[in-house]
Amino acid sequence: MNKLGGDILDHKEQNSDKTVSKLLEFGKEWNLKNRDKIIGYYIQKQRKSMRLTQKQLGQLIGKTESSIQKYESGKTEIPRSVLEKIASVLGVHILELLDTTSSIEWCNKRDDAIIALLASLGCEITIGTDEGRAKSTIHYKGDLYRINTNLLLDDLFSDIEDDTLHLVGKFLKKHSTKIYN
Repeated sequence: MNKLGGDILDHKEQNSDKTVSKLLEFGKEWNLKNRDKIIGYYIQKQRKSMRLTQKQLGQLIGKTESSIQKYESGKTEIPRSVLEKIASVLGVHILELLDTTSSIEWCNKRDDAIIALLASLGCEITIGTDEGRAKSTIHYKGDLYRINTNLLLDDLFSDIEDDTLHLVGKFLKKHSTKIYN
């Protein structure tokens, strides 16, 4: 138990496989508890791939930009009738938005890859898993940082994904020739 009352695994006390396993398990539980955020995340990804703003999507389904922001952030559960409209506008079947099993599996795979990336960069991760007070630490370049575990799994991982996609696009533009469209 740590000072916060949470169960903490430390890389120095446990082997890294057990630590990563605990982080992955916490991530899977988090994904199940955050179903609305995951659905919102996929709506946002599809919307952005279609180059629609939140305001434009809202106008197309008769909702405000603020409503779309709340749906995408998972702050508001999306009524089925609204999900049907969103799916129609985004050109996907509603089951693709509701299939949280696939969404959760995808998030778990993304989390696994990012955890492996962070470990390969020499980040020592200590994960706190106590519900409501989960605090994690990242030891990076000689400094120790404390971070809320939910932020680690939500904001940081989403930012890493978005930045990576941007960098891949930038790299391909600079160093490759497009073969087909």
